[in-house]
Amino acid sequence: MEKHVFEKVDPLVDTVADQIDELVDGDSLNEIKNKLADISRELLGLSVSLDISVQVFDSERENSLPLLQTGLATSDGAAPHQVWGDSSPQRYIVDGEMAIVPHDRCPGCWGPWDFKERNPACPECGIEMGEQVKLLLDSDRCPNCEAGTVTASDPKCSECGYSVDPSHVAWG
Repeated sequence: MEKHVFEKVDPLVDTVADQIDELVDGDSLNEIKNKLADISRELLGLSVSLDISVQVFDSERENSLPLLQTGLATSDGAAPHQVWGDSSPQRYIVDGEMAIVPHDRCPGCWGPWDFKERNPACPECGIEMGEQVKLLLDSDRCPNCEAGTVTASDPKCSECGYSVDPSHVAWG
């Protein structure tokens, strides 16, 4: 998703997430929560979930881009609890343009593409890290653990030991 578009919709998605939090924490879903617990009680050893997502679909890409993934989950008849399935947004340079997508998605076609260091080509469209796509690191935050620091002069994370491949990165 183009940077300017992401920056417009991200605060709106955050507002939706806040409203979903209020709904989940309130009493209006109690009957649904009870029914989910009942279902999970009948399916011992299995988990049950109710998923809520906000996705953007692009007919040209033929893929959806998940912007919010949350819901309720339970197992063994326990009270359902809220769960999150979001992936943190990541900035990329794709053919000279900045794009922002969840880190487990392709910034070109929006298809699923996780662990880009181990799998440097998108399984759906074939674009490659270091070739058409570069991870944009415009802060010193480690793209692997998001806690440590990496720099152009020291590309090894101070926390998790992950080493950034310099050919796959554009330093901002």
